[in-house]
Amino acid sequence: MTNKKLVLLIITLLTSSFSIANSKVDTLALSKQVIPLDDANPQPLLILAAKHGQARGVVTGKAAEDIKKKTGRDIQVRILATRLDQLNNGCSTVRLEYMSNVPAASGRLPKMDIQVCPNAGK
Repeated sequence: MTNKKLVLLIITLLTSSFSIANSKVDTLALSKQVIPLDDANPQPLLILAAKHGQARGVVTGKAAEDIKKKTGRDIQVRILATRLDQLNNGCSTVRLEYMSNVPAASGRLPKMDIQVCPNAGK
């Protein structure tokens, strides 16, 4: 899957099935916590960062188990989402940075900028 298709898929999922942007949840407080991501899906972080500037998560559950099986080590993968800019159309550019507690692994983890439009299609 190309990066462009991945970005379009994420934006589609965010705008159609993930409604934290308009929920009654205290999203500001949530954005200041480290959010466990059982499936390693960064969607909640993208929305929170677009709305509040930054959000953090950590890969847990089955995704973390899969990493351990593959590497033979307990490697904690953290994800930082940071809003880079906010556009006039309500969209934001959010940078996702994947980091690890293993320095050698951190250099190989992805960093990408994604355009997030939480209110698109409404």
